[in-house]
Amino acid sequence: MATTMLLRRLLLLALVTLLPAAGAGAAEPVRVADPGDGASWTATASLSKGGRSCTQVRQGRVNKGTFCARLGRSVPFSYNVRYDVPPDRARWRSVFAIVLAPEVVSARLDTPDGVRRYTRGRGPRVLLAVVAERVEQPPLLVRVRTRSCKVVFARAGQDPSAEVLDPFDAPSWRTVAERRSSKRTCVSWLRVAPRFGGPAAPEPTEGPFVCGDPSRDVVGVRAQRVSGRLVVFGLVGPRVRRVGLRQQDGTIGPPVTFDATSRTFLAVLRDDVDPASLSAVFTLASGGTVSRPLG
Repeated sequence: MATTMLLRRLLLLALVTLLPAAGAGAAEPVRVADPGDGASWTATASLSKGGRSCTQVRQGRVNKGTFCARLGRSVPFSYNVRYDVPPDRARWRSVFAIVLAPEVVSARLDTPDGVRRYTRGRGPRVLLAVVAERVEQPPLLVRVRTRSCKVVFARAGQDPSAEVLDPFDAPSWRTVAERRSSKRTCVSWLRVAPRFGGPAAPEPTEGPFVCGDPSRDVVGVRAQRVSGRLVVFGLVGPRVRRVGLRQQDGTIGPPVTFDATSRTFLAVLRDDVDPASLSAVFTLASGGTVSRPLG
């Protein structure tokens, strides 16, 4: 009898010892370094009394805000943004804190400083990223398991696009696609908004739309002179795997940026390039090619 009582006491003592450790592990914060020389940043996940999923963001010991949302399969995440813009511009920060529902299988946040990932069962249901200056929301891709056990995707942040640097070190360029009907999709270009306080892009800051049938291999392609540049942009169908430019003598180039998700492509060249000397070449999944002259 005494031995049984002793074993029970030892078991109870072991449980009491382990419980605080498990609780501390569940509240373990996500920690990222400051992009400068400041204190590191943390995001701690919690569940409010009302059943909302929350995260508290801190830099060092300074509270930078608590973000809460009622999450589930229909609302699998809460994408929160905080901009810190103190007088010292070198300390400007963009803080992105994503709270995730239990149904989220995995998540990926593509930031200018690298990729942040979450996998269910490996740490708190929080993604945290802190980048220098003030930037647009980076793209977020979330995989969610439905009640029927299917995995679906949810996206947020900037839409997928082809983006290229400016040849004169001005603000960069990117494509924007719009699906207007089942048989009509359009593409245009935009100047990327500069980081807060940076030089503005010269006019015009957006281009015309080129539209076509999205089932075609080449939906639309256009070459346009803009502010001392030659802008080549367009939209392709699902069979196209690569996009390039070819000169009259058969030489491949200049380079083209192709985004397979949005099916858009973009090249921004100096204005001394003659569009009549170039053709756009589209490589299909079968290995064949389709060519379109730009002049």
